Amino acid sequence: MQGNLPPEAQEKIEELQDLQETAQQVAQQKQQAETQHRVQEQFEELQQELQQMLQGAGGGPMGPGGPGAGGD
Repeated sequence: MQGNLPPEAQEKIEELQDLQETAQQVAQQKQQAETQHRVQEQFEELQQELQQMLQGAGGGPMGPGGPGAGGD
């Protein structure tokens, strides 16, 4: 670093850099967690849709028929 700074100032600068790194890591983890949560929600929605489609294919009047539902 700059050699003309007093040791206390250099220590503070290093602390700030460590904090900045930590903050960046936390931000990345938060973003990953949010992405993971969205993917999980999407997965559950698709699972529900699939279940409804399968129940509908069993002859029940469940929702709109998906691809291949109409035998025209």
